[in-house]
Amino acid sequence: MRVTVYAGSFVFTLFSTCLNLISLNRLDWIVYKAPPAVSPAIRTLWGLFETCDFGPNGQVECRDFPREGLDCRGSDAERAGWHKPFSFCDHWRTAGYAAQLAAVFGCAALISHIIIVSRGRHFRNHGWKVLSGFILANATCLIITTAYVVRLMHTHPHVFTHGSRVITAFILAQVAWGTDVLLFGSLVSAGIIHARNGSPDGYREIPGTSKSRRSRRWSNDTADN
Repeated sequence: MRVTVYAGSFVFTLFSTCLNLISLNRLDWIVYKAPPAVSPAIRTLWGLFETCDFGPNGQVECRDFPREGLDCRGSDAERAGWHKPFSFCDHWRTAGYAAQLAAVFGCAALISHIIIVSRGRHFRNHGWKVLSGFILANATCLIITTAYVVRLMHTHPHVFTHGSRVITAFILAQVAWGTDVLLFGSLVSAGIIHARNGSPDGYREIPGTSKSRRSRRWSNDTADN
């Protein structure tokens, strides 16, 4: 596969990974703004690991999120034993861990680009399979994160006030996994097209070149590497 394919893939992987890292550390995944008639200039922001309340006079109060006993509910019977069901805190933390894992896969994909291109033709011809696996894993983790956030926002009114909505950080995460999905499809398509091309270096043969000469040249190139 040509180096230009990996160069383009590296750029889009870098873009997706940067968006993920930015959204991971932003506070504005979910926001609630109180109606002006009720309480002007009061809003609450939720991030994957922290929440902040902004008062009408510029006061800011932040704390870790979620917090046991405050954000999580459940009876003593539900909390007893190894079989206790997942609470809100468990689900929300899973969303945060999935986003962190996505960042790991994104960095692994970036490093894989460098290794594949630097190790020669054989790695370029087959490295796309490993690379596409990292990209797919990255997208899957981010999809899990965004799906959890939306579901929990709508099913836990004791945590998120009615009227809350997703904003900037959530949108950045969506753009990131959307980019990964498109990149995965493009990379797999390029790999399949390359595999169907008889030339190991991905270039078309010059018309009129005999099969024996092509085979001999390919063998020599392989031996040289």
